Amino acid sequence: GDNDSMITLMKRGGVLSFMLLWGFSLPLILETEYVLNLWLVEYPDYTIVLTRLSLVFSLMQTMYGSVNIGIHATGKIVKLSLLSGSILLVSVLVSYCVLKAGAPIWMPFVFNILSVGINAFVNIYILNSYLPEFKPITYCIDVYLKSFVISVFTAVIPVVILIFMKSSFLRLSFIIITLLISEFIAAYYLVLTSDERDALIQKLSKKRL
Repeated sequence: GDNDSMITLMKRGGVLSFMLLWGFSLPLILETEYVLNLWLVEYPDYTIVLTRLSLVFSLMQTMYGSVNIGIHATGKIVKLSLLSGSILLVSVLVSYCVLKAGAPIWMPFVFNILSVGINAFVNIYILNSYLPEFKPITYCIDVYLKSFVISVFTAVIPVVILIFMKSSFLRLSFIIITLLISEFIAAYYLVLTSDERDALIQKLSKKRL
């Protein structure tokens, strides 16, 4: 019955889940071709674009995954199943039609991303209907907007490295290292509370001693 704590956990879970997957996804999105050449050497057509779209799809899912858990915690999942399921079903039907019409194979991935994007907002309004204390606008600001700001901030240096360095394992390594450092800074200032930052500094100080 501690709704306030549950809402706080959902917000933190949305941002942290995104950041964890972002740390894995961005290097792959930027260096998809290099990684595939290193790993598979030869790979089917569209593999690069399908890989990138799949990662974007997963990233969008992580931001509202905790909302789904909150809805299930209420025990009322009929509305979730009907609305979210219908959106996904429409995506499947549209994908089938466009493929029949000769669209490229990656188009269904685009429709999946769009359906996930719609569900990201539909689900928070579903939870709000069950739990009035849960405010959609606040969640959008604390999770969706914050995740966007974090992704932009942490992507700047990796993109600069991508532009000015030749493709190599060294470039991939620099992208990963700078991304992790940027994520740590972003988490410190945008995710942790002031009390958590103080506790972290104290723990680090004790380890130095």
